[in-house]
Amino acid sequence: MTNSVTRAARRGRCGPSAGYGYHSTGSPDALHHLQASVRLFGQLHMPLGQARGLMVLGDAYLAKDDHLAACRSWERALSLFQQLGVPEADQVRDRLAENPSGRAARSRLEP
Repeated sequence: MTNSVTRAARRGRCGPSAGYGYHSTGSPDALHHLQASVRLFGQLHMPLGQARGLMVLGDAYLAKDDHLAACRSWERALSLFQQLGVPEADQVRDRLAENPSGRAARSRLEP
């Protein structure tokens, strides 16, 4: 990974914010960009960015009516948020609770 990519990720020039831009416009490329940002943050050992990307990725899957993939992304995000002890975990718990595919997952991942 080059230093310029690392600097760009740290400044928010790529990652969840870029993927969210694609998602919010309904771009068919949104999933691809969000998946790439999640991978990038994982490679850079930036778990908060990775978790936020997974949360938005789950939202994008839900928009495509793929409830199972949405819940898988949210489960991964919740696990990272819980490890980090950040309040975004509550947002993800709410998403899982509202989604029939995520109710079972929520019971497994309660703090």
